[in-house]
Amino acid sequence: KEGEFAGEWHWNRENGQPLQHGNFTEGKQHGYWKRYHDNGQLMDEGEWNMGKRTGEWKFYNKDGTLRKVQKFK
Repeated sequence: KEGEFAGEWHWNRENGQPLQHGNFTEGKQHGYWKRYHDNGQLMDEGEWNMGKRTGEWKFYNKDGTLRKVQKFK
């Protein structure tokens, strides 16, 4: 939209595995996002609020086990 990212976006690696997906509002990350390791396992997940991480984020190891939980303001 007018040169800015808008709405829901999905990125995949060349091999078809997911890389990340989430939403943009006014060109900024906004809403729930997930990113993935190169083996397809979830890397992290959490909420963005107009380009800033907010709330509880979960970070995972490449084997899918939870590595840490971090809270953002």
